[in-house]
Amino acid sequence: MDKYGKKKSQTYTKYDGKNKLSTSANRVYLDAFKKDTFKLNGKKISIGWSLQGEHHYDYDVLAIYNHDLTKDGQHKTFLFCWHKQKPIVLVDESGKGNVVNLHVSQDKSLNGSFSNIMYGENI
Repeated sequence: MDKYGKKKSQTYTKYDGKNKLSTSANRVYLDAFKKDTFKLNGKKISIGWSLQGEHHYDYDVLAIYNHDLTKDGQHKTFLFCWHKQKPIVLVDESGKGNVVNLHVSQDKSLNGSFSNIMYGENI
């Protein structure tokens, strides 16, 4: 993500597995997985932290990176997930509130790098 951020002139904060990660939309990860409703393409999904991809959810989140664009709630949070035996990158750009509308990342570079990591290929 450091290389990706430099290319985009953005800085991303990684969820470190211990300290809460807050976005400028007042969403706090990991708490959000328990108290907010997550939707993908308008449909509610099962999603949660699963560092080892234990398959507790439809979308097991393995890593989280956040970039706050403004102080008034604009942010881009990447959720690197394992879904149906495949890597997928979901993006949270939702504003304040308890419904998180996700979309699939369309960034081919980011998606490709994540797939390479998950399948053990050299990048």
